Amino acid sequence: MRSTVEPTDDAFTPAAIGRLLKTRRIQLEITLTEAARRADMTEAQFSRLEHGRGNPSVSTISRAMKGLGMTLQDLAGGGDVTARIVHRGRPANAVDWEAINSG
Repeated sequence: MRSTVEPTDDAFTPAAIGRLLKTRRIQLEITLTEAARRADMTEAQFSRLEHGRGNPSVSTISRAMKGLGMTLQDLAGGGDVTARIVHRGRPANAVDWEAINSG
C-alpha cells in the first residue's frame, strides 16, 4: 500500500522537502548523480524531489534523506515530528517518525 505525507506544517510540503534536500546536497558538495546513487534512485527521481514535484511517498523521502545522512526528523529541525499519513486517500493514525527512522 502506498503512503504519502499529508502536510500538517509547511515543512512537509514537497517544495520545502526539496529545498532541504538540495541545501544538504550542496553542503555535502556532491552532484545530483552522487546523491541519487546514495539514495538508490535515478537522477530524474532525485531531481523531481529537489524541485518539489509530485507527491513522494514517505519511503522515497526517507531514502533520499538517508542517502544524504539525514533523518525524517530533520524536516522539523530535529524536533518531534508528527504528521498524518494518507493511505489511498484516507488518513491513518499519527506516525512515529522515530520508529520509521530506526527501521
